[in-house]
Amino acid sequence: MSNIEKHSIPCPKCKTISEQNIFHSINTSINNIIDKILNDEINFVTCPDCGNRFQVKTGLLFNNMEKQYALYFHPTTFEFIDQECLKSKRMFGNAFYLTNPTKFHDWQDFKSEVKRREGIVDFDEPVFEDDNEEDKLIIPGRGVGGIVINQHSSKDVINKYGNDYEMEAIFSYSYEMRYDEGISFFFKQDDPREIIYFIRVRPEFNAYTEDGLDLNNDFSLRDVAEIYGFLNNLSVSESTSQAYARYDGISFYVDYQEALSLPGELLIVKEIGIH
Repeated sequence: MSNIEKHSIPCPKCKTISEQNIFHSINTSINNIIDKILNDEINFVTCPDCGNRFQVKTGLLFNNMEKQYALYFHPTTFEFIDQECLKSKRMFGNAFYLTNPTKFHDWQDFKSEVKRREGIVDFDEPVFEDDNEEDKLIIPGRGVGGIVINQHSSKDVINKYGNDYEMEAIFSYSYEMRYDEGISFFFKQDDPREIIYFIRVRPEFNAYTEDGLDLNNDFSLRDVAEIYGFLNNLSVSESTSQAYARYDGISFYVDYQEALSLPGELLIVKEIGIH
């Protein structure tokens, strides 16, 4: 839930004090909250006396409940959020996304990350190019294979990869467009625009992460943990009967039966998901 408090805020220019509603945490239940963040409408104040506009120096936690990611901004210190995360980890474990928010001291960097997670691309921002080697680079929370999640649609996928794919319904939630090249694209069944929200790659696609993880060169969950951090538990995908380690923007899938009998550090990653 969002946490909003009324505070007496002095103007740094003329020292006039005014009562303002200040957000300490916000989530996507607030109408147009993404636009409000990007337009500097959260915790920015215009002095009623001199007209000076300034940002209130306080912490702000942003929580996207649907996409399950969290970001935190504070101009000077992370002490408060670090303490809160420790409490959350005791209650929910390390894998819960709210216990590991990405933290920023710079407001512009915070906004840039919101845009990246939400798939918002400026007109002057480069996007994936066709037939580019960078198509093989996995960018967590963004995309791979020339497709940007939460921006491109099933039509964009067909324009790039053609009509030779298998379509499968995943329960009553989503559809999978599965290509023999080793890549699958997912969109929600109730989305009339068919926007891609999840991508999964297999070894034959020859994709890799910027940290050097490559499905064609066996690597284990221990290798993953050394880069992304250790998790207490794995999640289970009912649609594929796989276990997976879910991180911010990226997941690593292993064989479920092997996960029941082998320690995590020995489990070889079979597929990678981008979300």
